[in-house]
Amino acid sequence: MLTRESLKGLELWAESQEKAFSLLQSGPSGISEHEAESRQHSFGKNELAPKKKRGALFLFLSYFVNPLILLLITVAVVSYFLDPVNNSLSAGIILAMVMISVTVTFYQEYTARDMAEKLRKMIRNTATVVRDGTAREAPLKFLVPGDIIRLSAGDLVPADCRIISCKDFFVNQASLTGESLPVEKSPVPSPPKCPVQKMENAAFFGSSVISGSADAIVVRTGLDTQFGELARRLSQSAPETAFDRGIREYSSLMVKFVLVLVFAIFLINSVTKSDVVAAILFSLAVAVGLAPEMLPVIVTANLSQGARNMAKKEAIVKRLPSIQNLGAMDVLCTDKTGTLTEDKIELVRHVNIDMVEDECVLRLAYMNSHFQTGLKNPMDASVLLHDAEIGAQGIAKVRKIDEIPFDFMRRRMSVVVQDGHEHVIITKGSPESVLPICEWFHCKGKPGALGPKEREKAKKLYDLLSMDGFRVLALASRRAPAGDHLYKVADEAGLTFEGFLAFLDPPKHTAHTSLAELVKRGVEVKILSGDNELVNKKIAQVVGLAVKGVITGDEISAASDESLHVLVERNTIFARVSPMQKERIILALQRNKHVVGFLGDGINDSLALKTSDVGISVDSAVDVAKESADIILLHKSLHVLYEGVDEGRRTFANTMKYLRMGSSSNFGNMFSVVGASIFLPFLPMAPLQIILNNFLYDMSQLGVTTDKVDPEALAKPAQWKIDEIRNFMIFIGPISSIFDYLTFGVMWFIFAATTPAHQQLFHAGWFIESLMTQTLVVHVIRTNKVPFIESMPSKRLLALTLGVVLLGLIIVATPIRAFFGFEELPLSFYPILFAMVLAYLALTQFAKAAMIKRKWI
Repeated sequence: MLTRESLKGLELWAESQEKAFSLLQSGPSGISEHEAESRQHSFGKNELAPKKKRGALFLFLSYFVNPLILLLITVAVVSYFLDPVNNSLSAGIILAMVMISVTVTFYQEYTARDMAEKLRKMIRNTATVVRDGTAREAPLKFLVPGDIIRLSAGDLVPADCRIISCKDFFVNQASLTGESLPVEKSPVPSPPKCPVQKMENAAFFGSSVISGSADAIVVRTGLDTQFGELARRLSQSAPETAFDRGIREYSSLMVKFVLVLVFAIFLINSVTKSDVVAAILFSLAVAVGLAPEMLPVIVTANLSQGARNMAKKEAIVKRLPSIQNLGAMDVLCTDKTGTLTEDKIELVRHVNIDMVEDECVLRLAYMNSHFQTGLKNPMDASVLLHDAEIGAQGIAKVRKIDEIPFDFMRRRMSVVVQDGHEHVIITKGSPESVLPICEWFHCKGKPGALGPKEREKAKKLYDLLSMDGFRVLALASRRAPAGDHLYKVADEAGLTFEGFLAFLDPPKHTAHTSLAELVKRGVEVKILSGDNELVNKKIAQVVGLAVKGVITGDEISAASDESLHVLVERNTIFARVSPMQKERIILALQRNKHVVGFLGDGINDSLALKTSDVGISVDSAVDVAKESADIILLHKSLHVLYEGVDEGRRTFANTMKYLRMGSSSNFGNMFSVVGASIFLPFLPMAPLQIILNNFLYDMSQLGVTTDKVDPEALAKPAQWKIDEIRNFMIFIGPISSIFDYLTFGVMWFIFAATTPAHQQLFHAGWFIESLMTQTLVVHVIRTNKVPFIESMPSKRLLALTLGVVLLGLIIVATPIRAFFGFEELPLSFYPILFAMVLAYLALTQFAKAAMIKRKWI
């Protein structure tokens, strides 16, 4: 009995036809209906297993599984239940921030699902199958290994098959291999262990029949097919991207920091103040103040702003974090066909034996393609479209007499036309099949004998065109007396060699400029293509891409993971690679600490699009590629790529501003709170005041999303560096503590706020100093330059920061201060306050410059 296990490891495409029949326990008349039903139980249905869908509610709740989000929810809930009267407002604000962030992220990403479903919808429902010696239509899902199926032009191949017999059979398998041209298939066994692209007797699930017909035996079905393996991988969870890792690492750092600090402050205050409940409330208020609860909102607002800016450039962002990944990208892997190229074959050259463009060659090629019957392949279409005015000259004066169709043995075809009183045989095919049957050559209107010297010249020209990446066909002709004659293959002899036709899938006109701009921004570009190395090198040359090295899929398959880490760095072009090899290349680059983008448009690109940190597709892509992508370019112009990189870096830079400010400010507040808790006989600030201070500060930071970014920040990939954030915390944070302690000293020694009876005066002094310093320091931290002199903030950021400072001054200087538990500050305090704020900003600028000089940030 035939089973899945019995077929494992067998290379049925490399076996003889008789051996393949034997191993599959089948024959030319197929298997019986009874046997098909039996095999159905063993192999299962010929369909891609549906991806398990998570409901919308489950997906929404999954966004709450984040250390920072969970911490904020815990703080809000605990603080509310400990003191519902005083903490309801602060708890509501925190929960609102969490809900806004989660809801926006959920809304943006909810529709980007079901990639494998797109694959399933591409496949037709029935196939022509031979069972018990009779051909019939059968549901595609009931096909099993050993079935004989019949394929014809326009069909999608319903399973992985081995060709038994065929006639003029061309298959487009670009969706799986990336090859830009249809490939010819034949029953001849393939070499053992050869890659998919070289298996001439194989037709794969999901590829399409361009022309001809074939009988084939089913070898693999469902998830066992090449197509099924791709769908299975697409159904798996996407790997963690650079942005996800950065946010996770930062959130974990801050959560650990807050938990340790809050516990320490609780212990100190419960011991020194002898009020456990007050210590708990104060510790929770400190947790709210220290936790960057605005991070989800700031990040989402930043990303949403970036998405809106990208939409104006006619690029749709499906997954918000991909904007920052685009800015962090330092390697862009791109497919060639349809992304760098137009995905259409063009006749580029029509040359004679002297490599001179020859209109006679074009006219003969036009006649051949014009009079050819059956489905014309893309090369015939390109001949008819190329300079049709010249090509069609004289076409009305000739009429078709006969045709010798293409076959795989000859690898050429001929048409016979009547021109006046003569018949003209026009033959077109592979140079290897046309040149041997030529005895003459035609050049500049003069014939000549095709001797050894001329044959060598023609071969060198063919090699030269091939090495330049062209797909080359040879053209020959012969004149014969008109008469009643049935032309046969034997008449393709004694021909006159006319010249070569050179075809190419041309690059997009924006590719050269766009790739140059990416390289200028520090992004290395690599080509991952199913086409051969010569075609890829030609395209790289045309678009101006410097090539370090070229490697093929065969070499990648033979390489271990360790050696692949080296190979991906040494090579620029990866030719004849399969979808799984593309995924492996991207994973190797990611393990080398690169942030990898992938640009593609075919089914064969969908796995790479999903695996990369940022997947980019184009408007003309197949549905599954669009579903796999994070960003879709609505127009074929690739200039959106480098503009998108700038937008990503701008978004990243503004997010990092908030993280630097929040982490350094919180670290400084740690020293201030700990010291005050130890030495003061009262709490340095009431819980409500801490919440108010933190809320006002967070509101001022909303302007960061629209802030200007220095050109230097856009010049290189913007990658997560937790060490730099840690350095900001360690070196910039304590500077704010210095001025906090100075404020403590001023309030204690100058204004005599030394007892619990005067604590409201102390609270007011530290509240306004803390608010002003941490709000205004954004203008120092937002740039590596001198603020306001060398780098100006956005109007919105400037207005928000000054507005918050003014609001803080109004709160402590007007009667509404009583609502928040403040006492009126003496007028003599304000000059001291302004002097301390200016000194703090100057010292922070000096420390920042020193850190930049030492390359600590």
